[in-house]
Amino acid sequence: MKILQLVQMILTLVGSLGLFLFGMKLMSEALQKVAGKRLRHFLSTVTSGNIRGLFTGIVVTAAIQSSSASTVMLVSFVNAGLISVYESIAVVMGANIGTTITGWIISLLGFRFNLSEFLLPLAAIALPMMFFSAGKNRQSWGEFMIGFVILFLGLYFLKENMPAVNEQSGLLGIMPGSDRGSFLTFISFMTLGLILTMIFQSSSAMMAFTFVLATNGWVSFSAGAAMVLGENLGTTITAILASLVANRPAKRTAIAHFLFNLVGILWASILFRPFLDAVNLIMIQTGQNSPFTTIPAIPLSLALFHTLFNTINTLIFIGFTRNINRLLGKLIPITEEEEELYRLKFFSTGLLSISELSLVQSRREIGQFANRVHRMFGLLPELLMEKGQKKYIRILDRIRKYEQIADNIELEIAQYLTRLSESNLSKDGSIRLRNMLKIIDHLENIADTCNIMADIIDRKNQQNVWFNQEMRNNLFSYFEEVNQAFQMMKKGFESDSGENAQEMMNMLKSKMDNLRDQFLEENRIQIKKGAYSYQNGTFYADLITQISLIGDLIVTIYHSLREK
Repeated sequence: MKILQLVQMILTLVGSLGLFLFGMKLMSEALQKVAGKRLRHFLSTVTSGNIRGLFTGIVVTAAIQSSSASTVMLVSFVNAGLISVYESIAVVMGANIGTTITGWIISLLGFRFNLSEFLLPLAAIALPMMFFSAGKNRQSWGEFMIGFVILFLGLYFLKENMPAVNEQSGLLGIMPGSDRGSFLTFISFMTLGLILTMIFQSSSAMMAFTFVLATNGWVSFSAGAAMVLGENLGTTITAILASLVANRPAKRTAIAHFLFNLVGILWASILFRPFLDAVNLIMIQTGQNSPFTTIPAIPLSLALFHTLFNTINTLIFIGFTRNINRLLGKLIPITEEEEELYRLKFFSTGLLSISELSLVQSRREIGQFANRVHRMFGLLPELLMEKGQKKYIRILDRIRKYEQIADNIELEIAQYLTRLSESNLSKDGSIRLRNMLKIIDHLENIADTCNIMADIIDRKNQQNVWFNQEMRNNLFSYFEEVNQAFQMMKKGFESDSGENAQEMMNMLKSKMDNLRDQFLEENRIQIKKGAYSYQNGTFYADLITQISLIGDLIVTIYHSLREK
């Protein structure tokens, strides 16, 4: 074969894979928009029960047709505190089972039926739904159908352009595809599947590629099964890459995914030949041909092998989730300081967007941001009362560190939400995203205001200005009212508040405004009477004003949370 022909063939195959991946991306995004709300609710109700978590992983992965997307999303949710590491382990196992659905779809539709005659008519139906339908759901279903068309067009081009082994016998002569018993065959093809999946970050695309190789005679059933095992391990790289910039709990989830697949491959390697014989027996008993002797039977057999492997692996380990969680705790320990001060990170899934499902993660992470700002606010009364110099400096440094962290978190979340806004969000999702951008700006303003108050207190102390008991009592009563508003606002991140909560917040806002006006008026009178110096009154009034600003921002955030 000439070099030019070889290069052309490679580019054609890569382009076909690109079509397959792009089609999968469109399908995944469209399904998320159609079922986004239900899937978000489904994920947010995951409990510590293994069966519930397992079922969640299966359903979500099957729904969005991507284990890479679901596991990266899971890592993100753990990072944001939406679910715990322990809860995520069963979901990971379920995701491995859910991803086997793709193999069945490809093997049954792409290799058993000639879809080329139906793809263009399907596109003709889908395009008007995308561009001329008024309903968002219909547009999303149109996108899904176009994604389906593009995916199977990619598969069709893969099959058509992959040369048969008898046509190009010298091209890949090093591939021992027909050797069923060689350990070298197993290691070679498992490594090939691992490397290709790490490069393309899609086990589904590599599964389709494996099916095409098999139907064109390049790999035997045993070699294809070895590639499937490698692809199963290679798909964990996406979550691992995402966890590199995440907190330690998220890293634990990514490692759990990797270890689960790695240990599964170890036992499957030991029992590899009996396992293949069992799949062969099932195929024959169900009226199918043997994959050892009939090439067209290989894709369906590999789909069966993939499903059995992940199902058996899950049944083996589902009862040991607590043990796995303890092991992960030893492998990746978390210090108290790291738990308090870690910087939050978000991830994109590259080719496979999870935009709609990422909104619930974003809301939860913004809730964690609010918790941090609240802790920062809680340090101010301590700073105001502390007389010991060492402890005073320690509290002041913590407030300033919190302000820096708040700046970083606000920037990270804003950048993530901005990228998210460039994807095809639903109308409801776009509204929520805009509100989130406003909320993180307000939270960062609260952190800045807390830092300003710390500077006011520090200047007051350096100038040896002291408040009398009444001034201190007033400040602490005002702190307490704003603290109650903080608590109500934080509850708004966890659930939709009812009308009673709205009335309570309005009453609290009125009370805070009245206290501000009362304290400032009393301060003006006391200065005029000479009860204390103008300098004392200025520091006192500045603190009252800044606390009032924080209260106003909290109420604004609360109302933004209620906007639909």
